Amino acid sequence: MANYEEVIRAWADAWGNATPEEFAAQYTEDGVYIDHAFRFGRSGRDAIAEHSAIWHNSITDFRMTPREVRETDDGALMTWVATGTFARDLAAMPATGKDFVMHGTVWLKINAEGKITVTEEYYSTTFAQDNQESYALFEAGQL
Repeated sequence: MANYEEVIRAWADAWGNATPEEFAAQYTEDGVYIDHAFRFGRSGRDAIAEHSAIWHNSITDFRMTPREVRETDDGALMTWVATGTFARDLAAMPATGKDFVMHGTVWLKINAEGKITVTEEYYSTTFAQDNQESYALFEAGQL
């Protein structure tokens, strides 16, 4: 049985320290990544690697710091704080050139071998603006 807390913390660390291929290797071959902020999903390791590459092209110094982790029957939930500089445009959002601090929550479903099967990520697209919304869903009682 996988240690869900270790897997979710490694996932957060990989956002700042892994290549797109290494990031995607945390997933099953048919893993799914759902980004609720931008309202899209990606399926399969190649698509998840592409997602990581697109994000890092826009925010090359992106780092995610875990805050609170809660294990569930099939994975773990984590609140996090991320930082970076929004240097290049994303397809759905023009770059601001500003440093930012972003709050979010992620839910990972993890199989017995420790591979991620599903990611559901929640944060606000106001992260690149002043006075961005917090997505501390634990405190809001939503998770």
